[in-house]
Amino acid sequence: AAAILRISRNAAYAAARQTGDYRESALLALAHANACRMIADWRCQRTAGAQAQEYAEKAGLPLLAVRGLIAESRARMALQDYTRAEHLLGAAEAKLLQSPSAELSADVALAYSSLSDMLGKFQLSFEYAQRGLDALAADQALSMQVRLLRNRARAQAKLGLMNAARASLAEALNRVERVVDPKLSAELYLEAARLARSDGDRERAVIDATRVLGLARDLGNAQLAGQAHEIIGMSALDALDQPVALKELELAVSSFRAMKLDRDELRVLQQQVRSMIQFKQPAAQWAPLVARMLDLDANVSSLD
Repeated sequence: AAAILRISRNAAYAAARQTGDYRESALLALAHANACRMIADWRCQRTAGAQAQEYAEKAGLPLLAVRGLIAESRARMALQDYTRAEHLLGAAEAKLLQSPSAELSADVALAYSSLSDMLGKFQLSFEYAQRGLDALAADQALSMQVRLLRNRARAQAKLGLMNAARASLAEALNRVERVVDPKLSAELYLEAARLARSDGDRERAVIDATRVLGLARDLGNAQLAGQAHEIIGMSALDALDQPVALKELELAVSSFRAMKLDRDELRVLQQQVRSMIQFKQPAAQWAPLVARMLDLDANVSSLD
């Protein structure tokens, strides 16, 4: 499927360039970036977003260029290239000052909210999510409203505002029924699983995380699968279910390692090592993981 997508895309690009139709090229690149997003191929999304921005500039279409900037920025966030991601969002904001768009302004706010969450700035993440929601009319950009509500719920949970987080998530789940986006649905169930685990409802957390696993398999999205395995593993750890906890945490680590998501791998690896020590596993089993953990910690600290 990936090979067919590349062949079709390249043929379409070639045809558009021959006719000088840079608008069509930009639209094709944006569609490609979105396809890459669905399967969490961040390097692919980064390249396609940059191409969309380039073609849109040649076509003299600033709003399409903003979409390309946002797509590339999100991919760079996922790749932990936070400084470049922020610069791209700044460039998008500058273009929107000249060519206003409420929907794209909300999209930029959504991206800033996600970036703030990644950097542990949860109050700022909440404020950006609310800013994005305030920019949209009640019936405008429904899928973006759902994403903003998801980010707001996540920030509220991390700020300890659990009742508010549940209300935001319930609102998002109600609206997502009118949106055809399996990745977005998976992300909402992921947040629901995290909230359920915070409430001590391990059964509900596992049910929601298992739904995420099914959607992740359908999408071929290894990052979502890793996050779901992490929640199932942590829920098993809460219940002192050693075999399930160690198995699920190892699956999560493997998923993140394959995608070179160092920060995610480090977070789960710390839990994995802690649980192995807690369950009195032989040092020979967890000592190599400690070495890997130290290497990741040094790399993440350097990036920070």
